[in-house]
Amino acid sequence: MLRWHACYRSVVVVFLVTTLASVGDGKRPPRSVAGRVPGLPSYVTVDGFNMARDGLRPMYTAPDETSRMPGRYVVVMKETSDSDAVQHVMGKYKSTVLTAQSEGRRRGHPDVTTMFHMTPVAMEMNVLKGFIAEMTPNDLLIMRTMSDVEYVEEDQVFEMQQSAVPWHLDRIDQQDLPLDGRFNTQPVPETPECPAGYQLFGDACYKAFDEAKNYSTAEAACATDGGIVAEPRNPAVNDFLSKIKTSLNPFAKFWLGLTDREKEGTWRWNDGEELDGNSFTNWADGEPNQAGNEYCAVVEADSKWNDVSCRLSYRFICQRPALDGASVDVYIVDSGIRYSHEEFEGRADWSGFDAFDADGSNKGNDLYGHGTHVAALVGGKTFGVNPRVLLRSVRVLNHRGRGSMLSVLGGINHIYDNITANSPARGVLVMSLSSKGVTQSVNEASRRLVLQGLPVVVAAGNAGDDACNRSPAGEAEVITVGGTRKTDHLYDHVSGATAHGSCVDIFAPAQEVLSAGAECDSCSEIRSGTSMAAPITAGVVTKLLSRDPSMTPAQIRMALLSAAASDKLDFSSLSKDSLFKTPNKLIQLPTVPLEETAGCRTVWSVKSDPEKGSPVAAACNVNETLLSCSSVTDGVHTGGFPEFTNGRQICVANNGEDGSSVYALARCCVLPGSPKCYVRSDGTLFSLAPRGAKASLRCDRIPGHVLTGCSVSRDGSPVDGVFPFHVRYGPERPYRCIARNRGGGSGMEAHAFCCQGGNMNCWAIRSIGQGGEVSTKLLSLLFLFHCNSEGVYLCFLALPVCMCVCVCVYVPLHIKWT
Repeated sequence: MLRWHACYRSVVVVFLVTTLASVGDGKRPPRSVAGRVPGLPSYVTVDGFNMARDGLRPMYTAPDETSRMPGRYVVVMKETSDSDAVQHVMGKYKSTVLTAQSEGRRRGHPDVTTMFHMTPVAMEMNVLKGFIAEMTPNDLLIMRTMSDVEYVEEDQVFEMQQSAVPWHLDRIDQQDLPLDGRFNTQPVPETPECPAGYQLFGDACYKAFDEAKNYSTAEAACATDGGIVAEPRNPAVNDFLSKIKTSLNPFAKFWLGLTDREKEGTWRWNDGEELDGNSFTNWADGEPNQAGNEYCAVVEADSKWNDVSCRLSYRFICQRPALDGASVDVYIVDSGIRYSHEEFEGRADWSGFDAFDADGSNKGNDLYGHGTHVAALVGGKTFGVNPRVLLRSVRVLNHRGRGSMLSVLGGINHIYDNITANSPARGVLVMSLSSKGVTQSVNEASRRLVLQGLPVVVAAGNAGDDACNRSPAGEAEVITVGGTRKTDHLYDHVSGATAHGSCVDIFAPAQEVLSAGAECDSCSEIRSGTSMAAPITAGVVTKLLSRDPSMTPAQIRMALLSAAASDKLDFSSLSKDSLFKTPNKLIQLPTVPLEETAGCRTVWSVKSDPEKGSPVAAACNVNETLLSCSSVTDGVHTGGFPEFTNGRQICVANNGEDGSSVYALARCCVLPGSPKCYVRSDGTLFSLAPRGAKASLRCDRIPGHVLTGCSVSRDGSPVDGVFPFHVRYGPERPYRCIARNRGGGSGMEAHAFCCQGGNMNCWAIRSIGQGGEVSTKLLSLLFLFHCNSEGVYLCFLALPVCMCVCVCVYVPLHIKWT
């Protein structure tokens, strides 16, 4: 009896458990057929599987479609499964598929043979009990019925954990931190674009010249501008040229780029292509009539063509290709380039120079990696500032990243020969290399390239010293680039730190910069140093050139400085002497029209010798204008004066009594419209009071002439200062400089810097202070032309300019121009 009751209670318990398990939430249990798999035909069954009882094993997928890699899966076994669980699962899958294929064919479904074709990829994993296989959706459903399987997971994308945009690109398109994870790849429109004065039509640019010339002279004028005499090869262009002609002079005739000079009666376009029966023509009735050696063609007032003598003079329209970044050459003077790297998309090639290729087999290929990294920062599709440029390898460093002065000179000479043979130059040179000291020959060679119109961008160096102490960074005509960190501190590392000082023009990202590696065609690597900062800056230069190839190196430098983020960098690591000489400028992509950009910079001289009268000089570069001259000293102030030597504009200062040194400071500017500027000097003295003497002079009293700066000089004896003279009534602005010498004496000379201003309006502002630091800040439409201890001199320009600050620090005196 007791045994029966125990059995009864067991039956009741089993019944209750089964009922609770099946009912659970009160819903009816799902109906199922033994072995059937939801989603598969009825003839596909798996032995021992019951959907209602077992369910499908878990399936994990990527969180979004962009990360999914469907078709490949990892199948993980239960921890409690036997050691041969993988083999058991594979065997059961095969038997299930064979049975399904047989039954499917029997039921008239021949396509069953294509439903299943799982392919194992990796059958052994030590870290997990399981396997990897490529599977169809039908294979996947069968695999999820296996009792030994814990779960199945779909393959998905794994990526390096960096910002969607490399930080060095992210930083150069925004003024302030934090980074926003984006890169505005085209802040300056690129495709298509025309130089100033040209009109875009189709894929070409056109400009009409309202000056009559014979055909050869007109042809030469267009060639100088990088183009040809316009060619109306189709009706649309012909109509467009007629509209340009009509808007300029509706009754004038204009030359066409069409002649029969080679063979009379055979008319050819500029490139030699011959007019034939299929060519568009718009000849007037009875033309061309070949009367009187009429070898050239013009478009008449009615848009019809006529043949005329080439010696006659008519107006003309020049035509040139529309501009984009793809037509800018970038010379990578480095360890070479891995041309086949996917970053370059076929845009990297050999320039023709390899200093370490005796048998001609290497042809500029990179055997070290540095040059590939540098090239991709300029023009790589992922890491580059301008992924449309043409990259030219000039190999001057060997497989260990080392070269010599002679190898560098050889590379520069090769480029010089190339650009002089294919004038005008439209490109940029990058040298992410440095000597340990100054080499005059490398500096001079670099300068000659700039004088040919080729911007040269170089690394400042990683020794943490003054960039003026090495080459080519110390050459005044090149654009020298220092390095920064992600935090906007200056670049530093166990192996070195960025160079600084007056020879540095601008800063760019340099620490932990990701770019292409040379180990394989898809490799990338992280490198640090000013070698990275220089190509990033060069990439910005190509952006400027892609819009206006006529920009001079001086204009490019000023465009970079005008667009730069000012006073964003932490200079706390610099000495006070270097702090005032180093420009706090971080590279940014320009966003304003280039033809409307003004720019000025302060050029510091080297430090003078301590002897009284020791001279120093600060020179403006080619195509820059000296608009004021000052000096900084810790002793007696003796002023500064301008000199003009061999076409260069120089500010000179002499060390005075009781001073350990002096610096000369030249304010060098590039202004739109190239205004005519000049200097007036006057040594005439007159005494206004017993306390001292003054010298005075003024700009020409001609409408539009403005005073941009003042300086005073004396032969080592003290001077008090110089300032622009204010008219206290009426709208007139200062036009006169007054030099003052409280101690009296003679030999003092004042200098007035003047320009025929046009759109400039200038006046003086003084900040009065008794000690410490006194500063005057300018609004965004005011431009700082002059700064000394007497105050600042400002000009209003009817165009965008940069924010500028003049800071004077007393005892010792320092002047900071930004």
